[in-house]
Amino acid sequence: MNNKINISVIIPVFNHENFITQCLDSLIDQDYKNWEGIIINDGSTDNSLSIIKKYAKKDPRLVVIDQKNIGIYNLHVTYNYALKISRGEFIAVLEGDDYWPNNKLSSQIKSFEDPNVGLSTGDGIYVDVNGNEIYRVENQENKWGKSVITNYPIRTSTKYFLFASNFFNMPTCSVIYRKKALSDINGFWQPKGLKWLDKPTWILISLKYKFAYCKFNTGFWRRHKTQVTATNNDVKSTLEYIINSNLSNFSLLKSYINSNSMEIKIHIIIMSIYRALGSRKFLKLFILSFKLVIIGIVNPVKFVNHIRFLSKIN
Repeated sequence: MNNKINISVIIPVFNHENFITQCLDSLIDQDYKNWEGIIINDGSTDNSLSIIKKYAKKDPRLVVIDQKNIGIYNLHVTYNYALKISRGEFIAVLEGDDYWPNNKLSSQIKSFEDPNVGLSTGDGIYVDVNGNEIYRVENQENKWGKSVITNYPIRTSTKYFLFASNFFNMPTCSVIYRKKALSDINGFWQPKGLKWLDKPTWILISLKYKFAYCKFNTGFWRRHKTQVTATNNDVKSTLEYIINSNLSNFSLLKSYINSNSMEIKIHIIIMSIYRALGSRKFLKLFILSFKLVIIGIVNPVKFVNHIRFLSKIN
């Protein structure tokens, strides 16, 4: 086997001392060997850095970058720095509390034989703090349809990513990117104020590239009480952050959003009503309901079509 680095693995770490050993073991134990691991320690205050350094001494494929904490609102800075120094043709992300099956890279890399594939994902397993299975993500083709999960024709899945709260159940650890696809969208994108960057990045890639879906386990996603998705109490959706962003550098996305502006308005109002019901803000509920009725009168066809769409994704 040649020693050319073909896959660069970005490993962001913050206070993962309880999980980082299993994470790094799962990378080192891969039966595919042509990888590099770029570990970025974001100012951990526990023993994470010490553990990471011990692993790096044993395996020269691991590069350790220790930075002052810049936090979850600057994930794009961390990820894009790792992307900049990466040497691989493909980019995978393995967060410090997640881990992989040992055949993940060797099996999943085959999905990039089609040069039009910019992103590969697949089945996955959600686990608890002890690695016990919570539930499985599988049979996505049966649930969504082949054209949606493969994003072919291109942009088929874009609408689903924009509107569905948990479309695909795509944990970050399941995804591998073609580096060129990331370069074409100027790297990982995190709208200001949003606590994550995976879905916005997937949306941008969906506007230009096909996806590949692997019908096997591509990662173990750890669910625990300190992770961002578990502690998130943001009342705004990813979609709201996206449409309120400066999209001047994302002409394709801007055009797509403009062409679906009415559906977006309908969706945001419906989601706001849902949140208002939960908090018993009756006045807000009345105002939002009135706006929705007006939209239904002015654009009945789009209104009905989007309601039908929502019934399929939720």
